[in-house]
Amino acid sequence: MEFKELKLREELLRILEKRNFSTPTEIQEKAIPVFLDGQNIFGKSGTGTGKTATFVLPILQNIDTESKKVQAVILAPTRELALQILETINILSSHIPNLKTASLIGGMGIVDQIKKVKISQIVVGTPGRVADHLNRKTLNTQNVKTVILDEADEMLKMGFKNEIDLFFKSIEQKVQVGLFSATTTPKVLELAQKYMGEYTFVEIKNEVKVNDNINSEFVYTTNKNKEIILINFFMAKKPKKAIVFTNTKSHTEKIAKNLNSFGFKSVVINGDKKQSQRSASIRRFKSEEFNVLVATDVVGRGIDIDDVDFVINYDIPKENEQFIHRIGRTGRNNKMGDTISFVSTKEALRQVKDIQKHYQIKIHEITDEEFMKEIDESLRIAHIEPYESRDFRRGDDRRNSRGRDNGRNRNFSKSND
Repeated sequence: MEFKELKLREELLRILEKRNFSTPTEIQEKAIPVFLDGQNIFGKSGTGTGKTATFVLPILQNIDTESKKVQAVILAPTRELALQILETINILSSHIPNLKTASLIGGMGIVDQIKKVKISQIVVGTPGRVADHLNRKTLNTQNVKTVILDEADEMLKMGFKNEIDLFFKSIEQKVQVGLFSATTTPKVLELAQKYMGEYTFVEIKNEVKVNDNINSEFVYTTNKNKEIILINFFMAKKPKKAIVFTNTKSHTEKIAKNLNSFGFKSVVINGDKKQSQRSASIRRFKSEEFNVLVATDVVGRGIDIDDVDFVINYDIPKENEQFIHRIGRTGRNNKMGDTISFVSTKEALRQVKDIQKHYQIKIHEITDEEFMKEIDESLRIAHIEPYESRDFRRGDDRRNSRGRDNGRNRNFSKSND
């Protein structure tokens, strides 16, 4: 099947052709006709399957740009995902005149949002900020025809059920609902039944896919040794664009500070940053003003950044699926990408083994001794002295002798758990 067989409006077909999209993904082929037929739909699908365009294209197909009333509302669990959906809308609607959109997310000025929502046909927002606008009576839902709940399982997991209930209470007319979720937990099914009643269920098998263009390794190390290995890795590889993921906000700041001190321009994104700061950081990283993004999992899913050549997992994420979302930031658009994961505990090792088995991917094992031998050789060829140790807490930049043991040869089974 090709997109032109879906009988989309000419403006949409032109932009799809311009961006070399001719064949729908599996979920697009199955779900778009259901949307266009006016049915409610439950899509069991994860990221990377093309689900955003699955609901954006039908919304744009049916939008009335002559009316300045809100006709479609898309709810997403995070600010980053909401902005990513908005970016997709802006791309696919570039040939549709008079279309206006509003993003209702936290961390941005509410006055500007109030102005935009008054003249917009499509609203994309997080449940909390949308509820805020409903309480302020600055969001009118009387003309809404389509509602999308994207990553519904994540929204429920994050505690947004009351906000979702408030939103649907504000709607008095019958609307078409599209609900997308990576899982079908009892709470998600209850939500679907409550607000959709009858619906068509579309499931995409193996929705979490690992790009074949990604080469993954994990390195046995210790928490203390990770800082040394990371610095030497960057000095040897000199990545053009890299993302370093860690589990804590405090680590993002520390890692970025260390990398910056060695001349690697690094920017931080974590939950403590304002939305304006986070958006600016992503923009500057995309434009290569910074070549390293150090982040928590706020950018682990839903953010498309081209040409990332390395993803480094400074910590193994708490959830296995998040690991797949993280490494999926590289190897995009048919380009090769590399990932390195630091494993410092037996628990983390067991988790990596479980990820390999569950997602049927190969993550090559390498000891820190082997890894550093490879890095040392690269540094030797580049005539760069390997970095041995540093008191990061005091900012001491003293180098130790090459003969000192910095934990490289420590047996992994004896590392701290």
